Amino acid sequence: MKPDLIILGLLAKTGPSSGQELHHHSEGEFPSFVRIPRATVYRHLQKLATEGLIRESGRKPGRAKENILYKVTAEGRRYFRTTMQEVDVEVEHAARPSLTTSQFADYMVLALLYSKDLGLDAIRRRIGSIKNVMTDRSNDETGWEPAQILLNCVYTNLVNELNALELIEKGLAAGLYQ
Repeated sequence: MKPDLIILGLLAKTGPSSGQELHHHSEGEFPSFVRIPRATVYRHLQKLATEGLIRESGRKPGRAKENILYKVTAEGRRYFRTTMQEVDVEVEHAARPSLTTSQFADYMVLALLYSKDLGLDAIRRRIGSIKNVMTDRSNDETGWEPAQILLNCVYTNLVNELNALELIEKGLAAGLYQ
């Protein structure tokens, strides 16, 4: 898993957040074996800030480092978007032997972070890719079970998101939202 991309994606998704809030978001978003330890969150926040991909945007009351709020910079958004486009290329070629199921699962978690920005067709493609990988690779690899659990989680989230977006699209077409 790529903690810096997950943290960048979470910040882009949630807006200004502290390291502690990002740690809690990671606990709520992912299965236990994908969660990012608090120390890792702070280490990667420092790295991302040094690289200019995030910056401090204020403080919550208190003096602890847990109260520093961070936000994604324009450069950070460009980097995340470019990296996620590269992830899309990897997802499109998920059947190739060099991409392990675990790597595919990691990419799908990252893709889930920004799936609302993709549109319905991209979400449908991801759902299809997950189904294909799960069908083609079940029990072919050692260590498959954690990746399978993760893929099931991402699959369920994407299907739910697709259903919600399709309902919104139908409501818009029917003139229910104005």
